[in-house]
Amino acid sequence: MKPEGWWESSTIAKNHTTPQWWPSVTTAPSWWQPTAGMNTKFTTAGTASSWPTAATSVPWWWQSKPTPHTPSYHTNSNEQRRTSHRWIPPTSPRPATRWPQYSAQSTRRFSTEQSDPATADTWWATTTDTTPRWFSSTGSPQHVNTAVTKRRWTSTSYTTTQRPVPTTPSQVLKERQCACDPAKLYLDIVVVVDSSLSMTKDGLIEVAADLATVFQWMNVSSGTDVGQFVRVGLVTFSNQAFVNGNLDDFTSYNSLVKRLFQMPYLGGSELNIESALQSASDILQSSRYYARTAILLYTSAYGEGGFTDPKAIANQIKESGTKIITVAFRQQPEGSLVEKLSHLASPGFSFASRQSIITDEILRALCQVNCYCKNNWVQYTDNLYSPRARYGECIRAMDVDANWVTASFACQAMAPDAHLVNELTPHKNYFVYEYASHVLPRPYKYSIGLRFDPLSGNYAWQTANNTKVPSSQSYDEWNPGYPNRSEGDCVSKIERKGWYDVGYQNIDCLREPMRYVCQMPACDTENFCSSPDN
Repeated sequence: MKPEGWWESSTIAKNHTTPQWWPSVTTAPSWWQPTAGMNTKFTTAGTASSWPTAATSVPWWWQSKPTPHTPSYHTNSNEQRRTSHRWIPPTSPRPATRWPQYSAQSTRRFSTEQSDPATADTWWATTTDTTPRWFSSTGSPQHVNTAVTKRRWTSTSYTTTQRPVPTTPSQVLKERQCACDPAKLYLDIVVVVDSSLSMTKDGLIEVAADLATVFQWMNVSSGTDVGQFVRVGLVTFSNQAFVNGNLDDFTSYNSLVKRLFQMPYLGGSELNIESALQSASDILQSSRYYARTAILLYTSAYGEGGFTDPKAIANQIKESGTKIITVAFRQQPEGSLVEKLSHLASPGFSFASRQSIITDEILRALCQVNCYCKNNWVQYTDNLYSPRARYGECIRAMDVDANWVTASFACQAMAPDAHLVNELTPHKNYFVYEYASHVLPRPYKYSIGLRFDPLSGNYAWQTANNTKVPSSQSYDEWNPGYPNRSEGDCVSKIERKGWYDVGYQNIDCLREPMRYVCQMPACDTENFCSSPDN
């Protein structure tokens, strides 16, 4: 019986001895060489997808065991199915053959460690261990969003290779993410809405509905009492700005929604974003001392140049600590407007109204605003100098020497759940070094939260709640000759001789004082901070 779908047989293959990949060729590809007389049968149920391209020679990205030319099988009753065993090497570029949704010119790489959603380094992630998702090759970072992204592997009914299950803690564990519970946000937000002729009356109603959806999950209130609630101000603008509500005017979600749908349509062909941002900044002068601030700007147009160019006031606002989130409203194409507004927005906070589930994007941005560190602490981010995404961790290098044990006690006394810094990923390891190298004197030498645990027989990291995480780095960060327990069970990072770099090195836990780096959870919706100070 002739199998259907993904292979066609040649004259010999009709006896099921030489299957060929789709599309059919006159001879079997060189990389597919089952043993003659194997009489292997292939079955499909439903529609099985073909390979992206046919090849007459083994592609470099196909690596079967035990050799690239010998397929491996596992037996299922009397039938055998072909199964690939390996994923593309983590450090290899994508194949020259075009992949789904990927341009031939793209040279991105992938990593077994999922990067932060706001970075573009990882071009696939999984919703499960077996369902990779594809991302289009673009110049801007792609957010990992199950609800938004639909590009996935083509569904198949034959046996597929599963993503390798991580076996080491360094692969499984991730750094703490920023918690995001909209009901527990504590922000002061000013919404700024374009009410000009280009917005149209219908467009203004659409914006009101969008904003009502964004704020429905939040605890909208007023007053200056300490607590986890959101205060909202409202500004509309055309050729000039009008304040429709201050931070204390909306005592509930219902009162806010009522005002949103009563926003006046100003009309007018001129647009003064500079005046609108200035009004929003004035409103935020009365913000709560412990709450972070944000401006949410919806506009249908953007004019730059002249005395009303908004770039200067936008930069001043961002330098004061307020985040600006921009939404380009209903322009086709929106590309140029989004790019222009990105100059006003904080990094990673420029969106388009026609994006799928734009309300989710705005909520995530507000959760990022509500994820921050107390004074004198540095937030762990995707980039020390120009962060686009933040983690829920803060670090701080201390200015006075202490031995490892007393340094550990000192960190724990700094704040609840604080401890000596851990480095569960290579990126965190480099980030801590990059930060420490800017605040500590040379030669670099500082204690971290790694120590040998005699109960487990392995090195373990300190974490919150005095728990220990076994360390099993897949990256080589030990100095030459280490680990070496004869010198001590505690670990510090010490500058390598002849290198402008540091590595792990055993030290005596009590007899070698040095600087040290502490870590604590960031302030977010799970970790409420009623004061910016310790």
